[in-house]
Amino acid sequence: TGNFKTRKFLFDIWVLSERSRFDDGRIEEIVVDPNSKDTVLTKSLSQIQGNHRPFQVRFGSEVGIDVGGLRRQWAAILSRALVVPPAGKLTPMLRLWEEDTGVYDVNYESVWAERMKYQHRQELMSVRRRSGDFNDSAILESYRRLGMIFGVCLMEDLQLVRMSKCMCKFLLWDVESEHTASECKVTWADFEEIFPQKAAHMKNPDTREHIDFTEISLPSEVFSEDFFTLDTRMKDKDFHPPVDPPEEKFNELARNILMNNHAQDIREHFKEGFCKVIDCKLGELFSPAEVQDLLGGSTDIDIDDWEENTVYSSCSRQHPVIHMFWKTIHGLSQEEMQQLCEFATGQPTPPVGGFRELRPMLFNIKLNPSVHGITAHSCANQIELPIRVESLSDMKLIISTGLKQRGNQFFNTG
Repeated sequence: TGNFKTRKFLFDIWVLSERSRFDDGRIEEIVVDPNSKDTVLTKSLSQIQGNHRPFQVRFGSEVGIDVGGLRRQWAAILSRALVVPPAGKLTPMLRLWEEDTGVYDVNYESVWAERMKYQHRQELMSVRRRSGDFNDSAILESYRRLGMIFGVCLMEDLQLVRMSKCMCKFLLWDVESEHTASECKVTWADFEEIFPQKAAHMKNPDTREHIDFTEISLPSEVFSEDFFTLDTRMKDKDFHPPVDPPEEKFNELARNILMNNHAQDIREHFKEGFCKVIDCKLGELFSPAEVQDLLGGSTDIDIDDWEENTVYSSCSRQHPVIHMFWKTIHGLSQEEMQQLCEFATGQPTPPVGGFRELRPMLFNIKLNPSVHGITAHSCANQIELPIRVESLSDMKLIISTGLKQRGNQFFNTG
């Protein structure tokens, strides 16, 4: 009960209590190679412990204290690594189940793809397709560890990937809680989120009569088109016109498809790791939609919100350089704004609630007479700009040059 900010405050209190309970002077630290983005995921999976101790990130042998910016940069790079195949793997750990949806779920191809590395393709395709036949303990353990990483990131207010509501419901579902049992029941709306195009065809009376509702094939990037064909346990006659199926029929169909065996075993291991870290009744505090936002952050940048929640050092909003800065930012694309946001704060979008929720301080701009370009200090959510910029075109050049340099750097001065 209560508004989101109140419930988030209660969760933060739980995090602090867990930190103090496990405070033995040690920290949980992940060390990554600053010269190799490709190894960030594998190194993070191998080092994560999820022991509730204070968490920080270190880059190679660099000596320094991570006060937030380095963790945020690590999370941003990790989020990209999760949705592309890591070195030596055929598939990413998370995937879109339908293109351009913006929500991710576990990759149901992972176990089979890992197995295919060791078996001849024709032999694999001839075996009866049951996920239990090919359980690979190593790949499932990696998903358990990934769940731990998501749990740690939730405790640290770090955004990774926007997971599907179906996955969030599964994470929150508690067999002993009547509240989560009703709140976390998978519905047709969850299917529409993951498969919007497929759902539109299945719901449309004009196209519904041509669809086989007894089975459905999940898209595959590695195997043949019909490799992941599911028995929906439904009947065509319950969906084909002139029958007008009740909503509960579509809800049942959604559950039978989304909670399929190929994905559920992986989800179980992910949840085991997640709940090792988040061992409180999270479903009593947050809804699945709120957990989705907490794990993935804002989807886009609201430029007005960004400007409104900015503070200034050694200058004011009325300074000519600041005026040129915001005029330039208003002309950027969403992708470019996210690049700049990541350069300045460590993450491409602000937390849930917008830029006013940035920690440890609001986004801030400092004019520095000793700099000639744009410099970022992500631990402080700060950028520095030259105190003299002659024209708007010069400011555009400063910003564009900074974004290009960002693309060639692993981490900024945070």
